[in-house]
Amino acid sequence: MDFKLEILNRVLLFKLELIKKSTIPVNGVSSRCADSRHVLFLDYDNIDVPVLNDELCYVQKKYYLFPFMVFQSSKNNYHAVSLSKRSFAEIVKIQQDTSCDYAFSTIAKYSKYRSWVLRISNEGKKKKPKFIGWFFDTPYYRGELSTAHKIFFSVAYNIKMPSHLPGEDGFKKTVITMYQTPRGRK
Repeated sequence: MDFKLEILNRVLLFKLELIKKSTIPVNGVSSRCADSRHVLFLDYDNIDVPVLNDELCYVQKKYYLFPFMVFQSSKNNYHAVSLSKRSFAEIVKIQQDTSCDYAFSTIAKYSKYRSWVLRISNEGKKKKPKFIGWFFDTPYYRGELSTAHKIFFSVAYNIKMPSHLPGEDGFKKTVITMYQTPRGRK
């Protein structure tokens, strides 16, 4: 709920969010890398695939990102992952340049893990997200890539990837976490 209050020729804006108490345990993978940088995770709710593709190609080209792996988490809902590593602040900037879910993009600031987490398991009756393909405008990217996330996604989702990509950081450990999500979500 957004509020607007005019005081002394100024406008005060604030946002109030009510979140259901969490009750269903779910497993997820963290965006955090061993050097405290992050890979880019995006979570989209109720979006058409052509719109998603256009947006991912736009941010990939603008920020010189590695191509996106896209997963369908439920009907019209998607997760997108780029193995490109960036600082926390850079990830926030990129997320703000997208139409990804606002709550997802802001939660890392308040989470005790200070990272973004994407679901990798069933959630109640919803199945584990399904890999649907690569979305990219160009195969060219700049900067480091997360070896650990490359290994994780290739094993967990049987995604074919080259044995070595230019710019890999060489770290091997990803963080898998169990978190609570609201009961009764569709």
